[in-house]
Amino acid sequence: MAKIGFKTLRRWKASTLYHQTRDILLVMRTLGHKDIRNTLVYTHLFGPQRR
Repeated sequence: MAKIGFKTLRRWKASTLYHQTRDILLVMRTLGHKDIRNTLVYTHLFGPQRR
C-alpha cells in the first residue's frame, strides 16, 4: 500500500470541498490561505503554465 502524505490528504479535502459546495472562498478559509491563487492551485482549478 502506498504512503499517503499530509499534503495529499489536504489537496484531496480541498478539491472535494470545492466540488461539493462550489464555494472557493469557503475552501480558502478552511485551508487558511491568504491568497486565492494558492487555493486555486490546491483545488486543481489553476496550475502552472505548461509548455
